[in-house]
Amino acid sequence: MSALAAFAALGAILAAILSFFVPSFAIFLALVVIVMAVVALIRARRGKPAKGPAITAIVLSVIALLIGGAMSPDSNEGFQQATQAASAPDPNALPAAVTVVGVQSPENLVTVDGRRLHVTMMQGRTTSDPCRNGTDLATARELLAGQQVSIAAPDAARTDAPTAVPAGFQSVVMTLPNGFDYAKTWQSRAANAWYASCVSTGPATATEEPAPTTTTEVTSEPDVDVDADVDRPYVPAPRTKARSGQSGHPCLPGERDGDGDGFCGE
Repeated sequence: MSALAAFAALGAILAAILSFFVPSFAIFLALVVIVMAVVALIRARRGKPAKGPAITAIVLSVIALLIGGAMSPDSNEGFQQATQAASAPDPNALPAAVTVVGVQSPENLVTVDGRRLHVTMMQGRTTSDPCRNGTDLATARELLAGQQVSIAAPDAARTDAPTAVPAGFQSVVMTLPNGFDYAKTWQSRAANAWYASCVSTGPATATEEPAPTTTTEVTSEPDVDVDADVDRPYVPAPRTKARSGQSGHPCLPGERDGDGDGFCGE
């Protein structure tokens, strides 16, 4: 056996052992051993007995290279980066369901995994009325905060203009846990909340005028005594003489009166 083949075999064994402890030096040593083993193989073909140790050195050197590459700090860092890249969510892919943890506005939301979503078909609702803006946001939080909702990419008929979508937000259509469309449900409830909080309890704008009063003029006339007749002379009422019958009771027809002047009734 040639000395070169023997040194190659010993170097391959040493490289395999060092690959677990000093990966970078083991890789360098394995490369040197492979070169030595190849030269030993070429000489073995010319009649020198070194084929077996040279092949063994090559095999052990390859094993050392694999182990050293796996144990290398640079390799571990690259593997970790690759694993993180594989586990990180694709910003362009949409999951079937998400959990809402932040409501920046009724149409701009933040999910538990950090996604920022823009719900389409809700533009044009912004007003300068602070009461309405407050009820709109409160309605959205009541519907979405902490809820797991379904999302999907909008079709052409439900896509907002690019200027309506904030930078970094994805346009989606959203379905509530009860199966209703979020945009339509929010519009209905927000209108009711706005009317109940901002319109029905607001100050009255119309001033009722008092009804006109009518004055009835009463014409008073002097009291007139209809019984008074100054032109008619006073005539005293005739006096009647009381009559009584013979028996002392009131005079009866056909009975003589008690005063002797005739019959009763005369």
